[in-house]
Amino acid sequence: MNFKNMVTVKDVVNYYLAGQAEKILNEHSHGEAFEIEDVKKLLFAEIKQFDYEFQQKLSLKKRQKYMFEFTNLIELLTPKEFSQVIPIKKDFKGYKTEIRDYFSTVEFIESIGWNNKIKNGFEFLMNYWADETFLLSVFMMETVSDFKQRESGKPIFQTFLEEQGIELHTPDDFKNE
Repeated sequence: MNFKNMVTVKDVVNYYLAGQAEKILNEHSHGEAFEIEDVKKLLFAEIKQFDYEFQQKLSLKKRQKYMFEFTNLIELLTPKEFSQVIPIKKDFKGYKTEIRDYFSTVEFIESIGWNNKIKNGFEFLMNYWADETFLLSVFMMETVSDFKQRESGKPIFQTFLEEQGIELHTPDDFKNE
């Protein structure tokens, strides 16, 4: 049996979602305003079919364009509407691991208001806790870091460490010890 040519359920779902997204975009190709339900469907399709490995292979310019288009789409919704598309993950251990969880996401959303438009799609995504959005958040942070590195010669994490007075070591630093 040749497994290389087999179509998986994920392939079928991605094909369907891509078709739905294309249909919505075509309906608005002449600049018509998007209905909130169309925005929700488009966001759902984009999040569910997001391919981290494919996106990482794109040029920095194309990654930035995707990131800005995606965050602009998020900014058309309220947190309540976004959470109807992608529910907040019911993980309550953030206080132990010092990472995002359900409570930190709700706290962040309450600071901007459940029914207010999302003003900063990037910030919102960085503070939103859901399995579906995690790789997308990582992709966006890497894109920002790559841009910062192209701009300044240093990745964003290195700049952060230097600003905190923390010396960065590489494995090569320990070879002579």
